Amino acid sequence: MCLLSNPAWRKSAYSDGGGDCVEMSDEIRDVASIRDAKRPRRRALQFPTPAWTSFTAALAEHRLAAWWSATDGTPKGGTH
Repeated sequence: MCLLSNPAWRKSAYSDGGGDCVEMSDEIRDVASIRDAKRPRRRALQFPTPAWTSFTAALAEHRLAAWWSATDGTPKGGTH
């Protein structure tokens, strides 16, 4: 894990305003640091920027829908 000195965090554009969101910092070159907005003092998760970009693009394009499931375990939607 890379150490962040005093990063500038920004909230997700999809934040609901109630604190149920993530914050991201790109202070470290080629590393996306992600943290829970409700627990800012906890460690951030860090991913290579290309991996994070690919993941968020897959979310936006609903390519991960098969991974999401209802409480009864029935898949919601399908893959695209």
